[in-house]
Amino acid sequence: MKPTLLASVVLAALGSTAHAGPTFHPSGSNLTYGVNSVSQSVITSINNPAAGAIALQNGDTRFRMGLVTIGAGVEFGDIDNFEDDLDRLIDKIDTLTQQEALDIFNNVPGNLLDQFNDKLPGISQDGYMIVSAGGHLPIMPLLIASDMLGGAITLDASAGANARVGVLDDALDYDNNGTPTDFTDDSIAGEQSSMYVQGGVVAELALGYSTSVLSGAAGDLYVGGKLKYLSAELGRNNARLDDPTVIDTSSVLDDFDNNTVESSALTADIGLVWAADHYQLGATLLNVTSPSFEYPSDDTFTSLPNCDLRTSMDSDGAIARCKAALEDTEYNLDAQLRLEAALYSASRSWLITSAYDTSETETPSGDKQQWAVVALGFAPESWIIPGVRVGYRQNMAGSELSYATFGVTLFKALSIDLAYGLQSTKIDGSTAPRGAAANVAFELRF
Repeated sequence: MKPTLLASVVLAALGSTAHAGPTFHPSGSNLTYGVNSVSQSVITSINNPAAGAIALQNGDTRFRMGLVTIGAGVEFGDIDNFEDDLDRLIDKIDTLTQQEALDIFNNVPGNLLDQFNDKLPGISQDGYMIVSAGGHLPIMPLLIASDMLGGAITLDASAGANARVGVLDDALDYDNNGTPTDFTDDSIAGEQSSMYVQGGVVAELALGYSTSVLSGAAGDLYVGGKLKYLSAELGRNNARLDDPTVIDTSSVLDDFDNNTVESSALTADIGLVWAADHYQLGATLLNVTSPSFEYPSDDTFTSLPNCDLRTSMDSDGAIARCKAALEDTEYNLDAQLRLEAALYSASRSWLITSAYDTSETETPSGDKQQWAVVALGFAPESWIIPGVRVGYRQNMAGSELSYATFGVTLFKALSIDLAYGLQSTKIDGSTAPRGAAANVAFELRF
């Protein structure tokens, strides 16, 4: 493979788009508040299965629903303009001097191919894009107060996807059948470099119930549970880049649907919340049964370079990551304990929220997540005065990226939230954040 092809596919991957959903992407104002049970919104008030009853008891409404809830996010590797270095080396290989050719032919340390191969691991490590988007079905979620049942019922249906597009490099070698006098760039080979995509679509249907079990002057204790049916379609695909027609992500993504497997599982969330006049504490155990879903067979990845499971690899880098992906025949949605805390003003219009995942989990793309979030918000009961919020969120695992977040709510119905990555990289000579996300949610209350 000529090196220009490898550089082209990296740039193509960085210019693509894809999707993910609420399971992997925080929906609505959760992007700013975190998964904290803020009672002013139906989207945030169902994060903890115990919190639905609080939202309805604190307000003058008995029924809430989401009409439209959508969101999207993207994350880039720390490519930091290394394509400029690759282009410089590519230009040199295309116009080799006699001395540069002799250095390569004689395997002189530091020769042009050595310089090139020093750059290639950066493509596998940082030449990736993770994408996310998704939302709830129309009129979902639903939150209904029930005097007969002595609590609140929640019904939700959501869907989304999570995917990673990346590159696995194969070191360039010199074809020793040549001679220094006829040395050309065609004598350089790295024929097993590949581009891959891994991810999936997950749909969730959930039914929950929450109620107060203890009430006193100091506060109230709420408990709740949520039964969830999860349906997943997971896939993997790859394309070796020795085919000169494979110069963008389309050839990999077009066949992605042909390399997917569907599976489903039942699981549940349980939660409790202690709510007082000026503060609130909560805990949620998510996916208590740790359900698992199937990936396509390992045969999908047999053509990937250096992914022989019998080969001992270093624990770092994309090759080891590919090796781990091959070993994973299932996507495990591990149980996770999530903690939350909030402070409120007397009117509950001003609030400070925080949420923390006590352990890491993986997405279908194989990337690790463990979020810590803190936010400050103003959520008035007035229909005229907008609600505003600002926050900070960080992934404590995986890429460890952090984001500044901002949101606004208009007419107590329309919420718009944005997240801007605080780490940056350079793409095509321009500085850009390594991550960004946006959500829109519209809800009603009666």
